[in-house]
Amino acid sequence: MIPVRLQRCGSLVQLQLQLQLQLQLLDSTKVNTPKRFLDSKIRRALQFTLEVLLIQPDMFQLILLMIVGKGKMKDVNKGPVDEEGTPDIYSRLMQELFRVGRLDVTFDQPKSMDWRAERALLPKLIDRTLNQQSFMPRVGELVLWCRDLDGEIKFDPRTEEFKFYDSVAKEYTGFPQWMCGTVAQIPNEEMKVEDIFMDTEKQNAINTSGFRVECLPDPNKKDKGLSKQYSYVRLRQIRPFHFWQEFLEGTSENDWHPSIEHGLSVMASMCVVKPFRFTGTWPSCNVSCMGMFLGAELFYVGDTVRVVPERRDATVSDVLRIEKIFIKWANLEAIADGTVNSGSAAYLSLHLVGHAYTSDIKRAYKGMTLEPDDDTGRYPLGMEGHDRWYYMQEPSSLHDYTYDRILGRCHEGAATMYWAGGSRPTLNLGLRGIQAARLYSAEKHQRLVDSGKKWFWGEHRAECLDLGTLNGMEVGNRDTDRDPKYWREILQIIDGETSHKGQRARAPVSAERRASKSTFTPINSQSSLIASALQQTDDSDASSDDPDVTKESGNEGVNDDDTIMG
Repeated sequence: MIPVRLQRCGSLVQLQLQLQLQLQLLDSTKVNTPKRFLDSKIRRALQFTLEVLLIQPDMFQLILLMIVGKGKMKDVNKGPVDEEGTPDIYSRLMQELFRVGRLDVTFDQPKSMDWRAERALLPKLIDRTLNQQSFMPRVGELVLWCRDLDGEIKFDPRTEEFKFYDSVAKEYTGFPQWMCGTVAQIPNEEMKVEDIFMDTEKQNAINTSGFRVECLPDPNKKDKGLSKQYSYVRLRQIRPFHFWQEFLEGTSENDWHPSIEHGLSVMASMCVVKPFRFTGTWPSCNVSCMGMFLGAELFYVGDTVRVVPERRDATVSDVLRIEKIFIKWANLEAIADGTVNSGSAAYLSLHLVGHAYTSDIKRAYKGMTLEPDDDTGRYPLGMEGHDRWYYMQEPSSLHDYTYDRILGRCHEGAATMYWAGGSRPTLNLGLRGIQAARLYSAEKHQRLVDSGKKWFWGEHRAECLDLGTLNGMEVGNRDTDRDPKYWREILQIIDGETSHKGQRARAPVSAERRASKSTFTPINSQSSLIASALQQTDDSDASSDDPDVTKESGNEGVNDDDTIMG
C-alpha cells in the first residue's frame, strides 16, 4: 500500500508529478488505499499545493529547459536504454529506420519522467516567449548583470567606454561591477524597451516584476556555491552576455568578477530543446527540435538570429528567421543483428533553416525588399526598428546554416541603439566578443581541454553550464536524490501497467543526510546521442536535401576534432 506522503523531490517538476500521482491514487478504484488516507484535510492540502505550482509556471521554466534533450519512444518495450535505464529514443528510431528504409514520425516520450512532467507546460512557455520582444532575457540564458546602480549606465564618447553617469552632476563616475549570471526567473509583467534604461511603473514587487539572476559557478570545479549569490534586478541592470567585450572595456581583467571567466568558459557549448520529429532515409536522418541553447542564448523556431559574416573583416549584415532546427546524422552503421547506435554516424551536427534577409543591398536578391506583415504591420521578431531589409534569395527559398555560423538573436533596433550608445541601430554589437569567447571556451573549459575538442554538446542546459542548483534546488544530474527507477515505477502505476503492490518503499531523505552531501556527483552521459565525437563529411551530407535550401557551414567545419558530446 502507498501512504499519502510527499517524497523529497529534486525539482519542482518532480513535485508536481508526485502530487498528481497522490491525488490519482486517492481517487483510484484499483488501489485499495486504507480509509485513513482519504482524510479530507490531506486531499485539500495536496490539491492546494498542486494548484499553487500550476498557477506559477515561471517557477518551472529553467527546470523544464534543462531536462529536455533526449526522447523516449512510445509503446516500445525493447531496445537500447540510456544509463538511467530509460529508452534511448534516437537509437530505437534509427533501428526502425534501418528496418524499413524510410521513416517520418513524430514521437512522444512516455517512459521519461522528465518529458511527462514538462509536456503540458513547455509549449505554453515557448508561445509566451515568442510573443515577447527579442531583447527580453530568457530563462536559462547567461547575462551581464550588476546589483547596484550608481546612476545610469551610458556610453562615454570620449573614452569609448560604458560607465555610470550622474545626470545631476552631468559627469561619468566610474565603472559598474559586472557579473555573469544565469536567468532563473523572468517577470510576470510585460517589459517595454524603456525598461532597458529606466525604471518604469510596475504593479508588483521586484520578486515578481523583476528578474532573478544567479551568479554562474566555475564549470571546472565541483564547488557550485556561487549560485547562492543571487538578486532580483530590473532590466536596466542587465545586458546580453554576448556584449561582454563592449561593456567591460576599460575595466582591468584583475578587477573582473570571477563569474565573467566562468561565463566565457561555457560559450562553446550547445544543447537542443524539445526534440519531437524523426525523419530519414537510411543511412541518414534528422531530428527536428523546438529550440536550442547556443553559448549564452536560447533560440526557438520563429526567432530571428544574426549570422557570422563570411569574411573576417566584414560586419554583420545577414539574419535568419528560423523555420526549423534539426540534428543531422549521416552515414549511420548497423551491426549484424540490426542494432544501430546513434554514435555510429560519420557525421553529426546541428542545423538551422529559414528565410535569410540582409541589410546590405549589395547582398540582396534582385534588390527585393522585405515589407512588414500585411496583417500586423510588423517585421519578424527582433527585426523591428532597423534599416531596410532585403531578401537574400527568392522569397519562397530557405537557407541552411550550421550552428557555428550563428551569432545570437537579432534584437530590436531601439534596444541596440541604447546598448551600443549610438544614434543608429546595429547588428554588429558583440561580433568580436562572441568569436573570442568561443575560442577562450575551447582553451579553458576543462571538458573540452581534456578531449581536445572545440565544442561541447550537452544533454540539457544544466549540463552545458555545469550547474549544481537553481532557485536553491539541485538540478539535472547533480540532483543527488534523482531516482529514475523509482519514477518509472510511478509512471507504470499512472499508466495502469502495474499494480502499486510491486512498488518499492522509498524513505524520505533527512535534512541531516542532505546537509552531509558537500559535493556533487559527476555528470554522466544520458543517451547515445552524446556518446561520440563528430566527424565532418561532405557539405552535401551536412544539411537538408531540399533543392530549394541554400546550405552554408562554418569556416572550420564540424569534425571529430571540433566537438565533444557530454
